Amino acid sequence: MDIPAAYFSQEEVETFHSFAGKVLTSVNYFIWVQPENKQQRFLYCIELLFNLDESLLVMVDEDEYNLKIVGVNEFIAKASSLKDQNGGIAVLQQADPSVIEPWKSVVGSLLLGVRLTAGDEGLYTNDALLLDFVDKGVIVAINDNGGILVVAR
Repeated sequence: MDIPAAYFSQEEVETFHSFAGKVLTSVNYFIWVQPENKQQRFLYCIELLFNLDESLLVMVDEDEYNLKIVGVNEFIAKASSLKDQNGGIAVLQQADPSVIEPWKSVVGSLLLGVRLTAGDEGLYTNDALLLDFVDKGVIVAINDNGGILVVAR
């Protein structure tokens, strides 16, 4: 069955579930900064690092306007491609949001699970997800500006 663009693939759903029971150790943001207007920026990718040296990269799919899971190699290739498309200028900047909320209170916490929004035919929409930690939740969603929005729940 072909999965419509508005839904996570079964593999992505299984990947999210595989991180349940792991401890979040760090978070990285990759922020897209427009070369011609440095004030124009948006959150392009979030890297969640867990114990056992495992990571989960959630990125905006700018073609489909949704969230998707990417592997490290795919992310590196995409960053390189974006740099080439922008005349050799790196458009992605890395930032550590671990010292600000909502991440400050969940780094070092156990991820209980990832909640997804059920859609049609047992599929899950890829416009948002909820990371459930022991004492708090973190919502990761598509923002109106096309980037990622992160808020505490």
